[in-house]
Amino acid sequence: MASDSDEEREHAIEQAGPSQEKKRKTGRELKGAAAYATGYSNNKKAWKEAFNFVGQSSVSDQHIFCSICKKDVSVAHQGAADLKRHAESKSHKSRVVGLRNQPTLNFRPRSDPLHEKVTAAEIRNAVMLAEHNAPLSMADHIGPMVKKNFPDSDIAKAYQSARTKTACILNHAVAPELKSMLVTAMQHQPFALSTDASSDTGLSKMNPLTVRIFDVNRRVVMQKFLDLCLTTGEDAGKAKSIFDKIDETLLALDIPWDHCTAFGVDNTNTNIGARNSLKSRVLERNPAVYFVGCPCHIIHNAAQKAGNEFNKGTGFDVEACAIDHFFWFDKSTRRKGGMEKYAEFCNTEYKGFIKHINVRWLSLQMAVERMLKLYPLTRAYFLSEGLNDARFVRIQQLYEDPMFEIHLLFYQAALPAFTTFNMYLQREAPQNHAMRGQMHNLLRKMLSKFVLPQAIRDSTELTEVQYTERANQVEDSHLFIGLMTRSEIQKRLDGGDITPGSVRKFYLAVRAFYSVTVAYIIKWFPLKEPVVRDSQFINFFQKNNCDFSMVTTFIQRYPALLAMKDETLDKVNEEFVDYQTLSKDDIPESVWKEASETVDQEGVGLTWRMDKIWSHLGELTIPGTAVKRFPMLSKVAQVVLTIPHSNAGEERVFSVIRKIKRDDRGMMQLEGSLSSILMVKINLPGPCYSYEPSKQVLKDAKKATHLYNTKQL
Repeated sequence: MASDSDEEREHAIEQAGPSQEKKRKTGRELKGAAAYATGYSNNKKAWKEAFNFVGQSSVSDQHIFCSICKKDVSVAHQGAADLKRHAESKSHKSRVVGLRNQPTLNFRPRSDPLHEKVTAAEIRNAVMLAEHNAPLSMADHIGPMVKKNFPDSDIAKAYQSARTKTACILNHAVAPELKSMLVTAMQHQPFALSTDASSDTGLSKMNPLTVRIFDVNRRVVMQKFLDLCLTTGEDAGKAKSIFDKIDETLLALDIPWDHCTAFGVDNTNTNIGARNSLKSRVLERNPAVYFVGCPCHIIHNAAQKAGNEFNKGTGFDVEACAIDHFFWFDKSTRRKGGMEKYAEFCNTEYKGFIKHINVRWLSLQMAVERMLKLYPLTRAYFLSEGLNDARFVRIQQLYEDPMFEIHLLFYQAALPAFTTFNMYLQREAPQNHAMRGQMHNLLRKMLSKFVLPQAIRDSTELTEVQYTERANQVEDSHLFIGLMTRSEIQKRLDGGDITPGSVRKFYLAVRAFYSVTVAYIIKWFPLKEPVVRDSQFINFFQKNNCDFSMVTTFIQRYPALLAMKDETLDKVNEEFVDYQTLSKDDIPESVWKEASETVDQEGVGLTWRMDKIWSHLGELTIPGTAVKRFPMLSKVAQVVLTIPHSNAGEERVFSVIRKIKRDDRGMMQLEGSLSSILMVKINLPGPCYSYEPSKQVLKDAKKATHLYNTKQL
């Protein structure tokens, strides 16, 4: 009679395939792991049938994840025998007993007329906790609280959803429906994708995949969450691993690459390199995809490089200065108390310094403004106190330099141009139609700060201005440095605190600052990209400055989405000419009011969401008929509206992730609760209190709890 080990050996050799069988027949005995097809991928089906706790491990293929013990178990030695030993271990058995003793989750019987109302209430509360990032453990007290607060309510009396049931509802009912709704839209509409790799140090790297798509119910373009796209292993951060995971996700959901109009990423070689990058792989799937490098990063880098050049000329590093000021006082009550003493003496209110982080886009301007506001008392503090600390000495030397305040005043005048543009890029509403104008305005503004107006006017293109030639630059007295900066320079020159030589050195650094900024903008901004240039035809207020060739740019670029024959093109051309004849009064005031994005002090609209305008135009009919007036042109516009103007939306997703995946939530499963909460926070069509669960969600919620109860048996 064969032993258990012999039977296992026969089973493993049988699963391993012909090559193992052939080796056996040669007479050479296989020993140890070589005798077993131990990998999880080779034995997934058989092991799951034999052991209900087996799951895929993130460590390696030679491990499995035990769903009961919540840990990775090695199967590299004897495969199924390793699993059997683990199942018979004392710790595993004790956990099994513990799980069997756990209470089961309850739903009221279907015959009870209250059951749907109670279930809907439990689902809405689950959605509320997810939307507001509240701990799911709060659900333990919500049930008793509603019973206490509403003792006369039959729904409150029957309510019974604590943290475990709440998690089941989110993971297996609400999130799947929200994802299904998005997938269905992606299967039939144009969309753009965005991703950005996390700097997570865990076993899995998050590459959250978000979708920019027109929401037909809300009549706006929205950014929605699709999948975390986790990658693992040494190559987790490489382009191939990230692309393979994204491609696998779209394929599994039957989402066509042909519907993808654009891809938003940050400006790294991994993402947008000419070879072996995410971009090169995506273009193999769909050559029409437009890759959007993030202008937020570009303008941030431009300011940073300009600051480095200013530092070379003056020896003043504004970022290091801001960081030193913050960390000198941070977490020191004694030092802050010392500053308050000087605040009373200088008759100035003390406020803490702003924390500047060199990868944050908007913090430097605020940090500089705060340093200037506290300048008198901070100067008194550092010049009066005598400490040996290296950071203290660095800051003290700054205040001993009579040019220090002038340098800060210059940055106060120069940084708002960067910050204003960056804030514009972070708008959630589609801005691609205005990007070319905004980029040109920024470039013109930067040139005008140090280049003669005549030199700018004489150039046919802003990118061709000979700004580096000294003959084309203004005199020092006309350089833009801010009125307060110039006033302070004159005051200190008159007082003999600074020398003309130090002022000349400062002006040379200012020229270098602006020159580097302009060079970086020209090099990296997509100023001549046809997608950016021709998107402006959807801007209602610029339509008469556009021609039909702008429309054909997108028709030719996206044939899978906008396949049109010559006779159809003639009809689109007719629609475009008709569109150009429209006046603002042809669109109802209610539409303009709804589309208003920013208003002046009197409530008059200044900018409008073009997605809402085109939602109206797409439904507009020819007077006296039910025939749509712009059926094909609105289809082209919808494609253009999906193209992102920056990668700021993806950065917002990471902000949401950081708020959800806190240190006190270290056990949260990435593809479980984290993904579900993200799905609810980002994809929920409205506020939690207005959410009406569909019949499918009600049904899935019951299935989810039934599945949970079954697993405990």
